[in-house]
Amino acid sequence: DEIERAKIAFDAETILIVNDRVPAIESNMADANVYNYEYDYVLENNGTLEEFKETTEFFANNYIFRRGE
Repeated sequence: DEIERAKIAFDAETILIVNDRVPAIESNMADANVYNYEYDYVLENNGTLEEFKETTEFFANNYIFRRGE
């Protein structure tokens, strides 16, 4: 609910970054329910820092900076 409220309030899109090597956090309600939302984009961060940098640059150049073209 909080994600959707922020999305509407800021006229934003949502991005979830996932990493299969990191266990899910379940110690609080917000983190435990992070996967119960349909995000606009999901980026995988399962490789090296350099690979993630490439992923985010590709995403930014092809999805963020190309809006309105």
